[in-house]
Amino acid sequence: MGAFFSDVRTLMGNPVRNRVPLKSSDGTKGLTAKEDVLNRWVEHFKDLFNMDRLADLRHINSLPDLPEISALDEPLTLEEVVKAIKQQQNNKAVGVDNIAGELLKYGGDQLHTNI
Repeated sequence: MGAFFSDVRTLMGNPVRNRVPLKSSDGTKGLTAKEDVLNRWVEHFKDLFNMDRLADLRHINSLPDLPEISALDEPLTLEEVVKAIKQQQNNKAVGVDNIAGELLKYGGDQLHTNI
């Protein structure tokens, strides 16, 4: 496939790519040199990821305390598992386990009890 696109590029010629210059951090000049553009991206991401993010504790303290739900700590029941499996949609892509949803859905009671 790579050879095909290489041949297409050869036949079409080198396309003229208009590049929009990246502006400097103060916005006064455009940067066109590769090194300047790369350095500007480094500067941008350093500024982005190294900001001080202080939370206002008044907002956090104003959140209501909700009661713990102990039912969430209990193991799943067979009925809950079967209900979740039957609610899955058909004809969807398999996950990382390579198990189709239809196999689980129509696998029968023995499969459901062994899950």
